[in-house]
Amino acid sequence: SRPTDLTGQVALVTGAARGIGRAIALALAREGADVAVADLEPAGATAAAVRALGRRGLALQVDVARKASVGRTVAAVQTRLGRLDILVNNAGITHRDRLEDTSERTWDRVVAVILKGAFLCCQAALPGMRARGYGKIVNVASIPASSAAPSPAGPTGRRRRAAGPVPRTRRLRVASSR
Repeated sequence: SRPTDLTGQVALVTGAARGIGRAIALALAREGADVAVADLEPAGATAAAVRALGRRGLALQVDVARKASVGRTVAAVQTRLGRLDILVNNAGITHRDRLEDTSERTWDRVVAVILKGAFLCCQAALPGMRARGYGKIVNVASIPASSAAPSPAGPTGRRRRAAGPVPRTRRLRVASSR
């Protein structure tokens, strides 16, 4: 695919301290965007890599499962980088326990980060995007989240897909266009 010119745009990538989030942040910077990288873990190295590409890079600590934390993060991006054009909800948790071995506390944290976190980030970013008449939101999901294949997680995997980021993003697109 051909590159997209994102010069002058500001992106926020959650879960950007390492892995896929870091790769997304650097790809956006290579295409010209200034990038705020947010994570529960320190994300300074990713922000420095963004700056090394000649873009503004801002590292922020966020707990996407906490509304106040998300609100502070979006406000910091808008204040320090001028606005927010692109939101990439990438924060997630790796959970490999078998269903019968998963504690309620672990399950609650998985749902809070993956589902509630994307919801809170969208909720915080949308007002500014609507006010300017422009904005892009990308909700990152795993392949099982968007497939009809049986889940190795059993019935909970299917329920998670039904309420997960892919169908919710489709609903958000319709709702935000009204």
